[in-house]
Amino acid sequence: METLIIDIILILFFSKLLGALSERLGSVELLGCIITGLVLGPVLHLVNPESIEALAKIGLILIIFFASFFEFDIKKFEHERKGILWTGIIGGVLPFILGSMTGLLFKLPLITSLFLGAVLAATSVSISVGTMISLNKINTKVGRYILTSSIIDDIVGILILVILLGLAVNGTFNVLNLAMVVLKIVLFAATFLLLLFLIPKTFSFLKKMHTEEIQISMAIVVVLLLSVISETLGLSSVIGAFLAGILLSKVSFLKERVSLEKFKTLGFGFFIPFFFTFVGLNVKLNLSLVSVFSIIFVLIAILSKVLAAIISGCIAKMRFKEKIALGIGRMARGEVALTVIAIGSKLGFVSDQLFGATFMLILLTTILTPLLLKPLLKRID
Repeated sequence: METLIIDIILILFFSKLLGALSERLGSVELLGCIITGLVLGPVLHLVNPESIEALAKIGLILIIFFASFFEFDIKKFEHERKGILWTGIIGGVLPFILGSMTGLLFKLPLITSLFLGAVLAATSVSISVGTMISLNKINTKVGRYILTSSIIDDIVGILILVILLGLAVNGTFNVLNLAMVVLKIVLFAATFLLLLFLIPKTFSFLKKMHTEEIQISMAIVVVLLLSVISETLGLSSVIGAFLAGILLSKVSFLKERVSLEKFKTLGFGFFIPFFFTFVGLNVKLNLSLVSVFSIIFVLIAILSKVLAAIISGCIAKMRFKEKIALGIGRMARGEVALTVIAIGSKLGFVSDQLFGATFMLILLTTILTPLLLKPLLKRID
């Protein structure tokens, strides 16, 4: 217990201190949190990532909920859903194809190349969301596209991984496994629709009670519950958190009771810094990660998302600077990429070099995304 408390003290103190310094230097606060993790973890070995993993998980859930509940305009999304759907699909499939081709060009086995493609398919949206929240850009066209299309990316990435597992283990396409994933998605959708009916009635009843802060407590219960259900069904907790925000925004009076300032105090004052620090804590600093292959792999990873954004941005009728911001906002890779490469390694299809290239990709895109995205978003009205 004492160790955990010391870890919390170190992380809160240095993440806020370096976050403020980062903002003064023209970047965003979350970069200071990531640097805090790098220093306290891989450099000084003062904090064990496992000790704060639960706090970091809650931080991730809350930042996605914050974006979808307080900042997201569902009416504008409904007008943009066709473009967002194509952005998510193209943004998942095109990087997968280019990543697989890169592996084949380096004469890697087909299944290994496909695993590399799967690493590039999904987006780690949390870094971009943190940047957009700090600049009040979530409820812009680019902000809505980055947030919602990345949710579609996650689903595309999961479907690709399931197909790959069938090929890797059985040597054939496993229809049953794919059907199970689709069934889980349908089951989650049914749960969401049921809650869409029950939650407004529940909160109307709670409104009559005078217990202090009961609405914000129950809102957090709903967010965590949907996130757990989503993850239990093999989806990402990010999907559950995002949909929880949409669900709770349907309760007309809730935003008056769950004030923005109270939530910012809870989320950004405590839980959310743990998530971004956790990202830094898990980075592997090793010069052996740098190789010709890893450099090309990272470049393909970045360019594939930008190219996908330029193509899908044409469908969405975006200006060129919006397309570039969309691509940069979707270039970060994180937990899904690690899951894919870890499974490939466990099955014996991914070498230590390829594992290292993935860590290098995560490290560089995590740092570069806020640095590049902030100036781009400032130029967009």
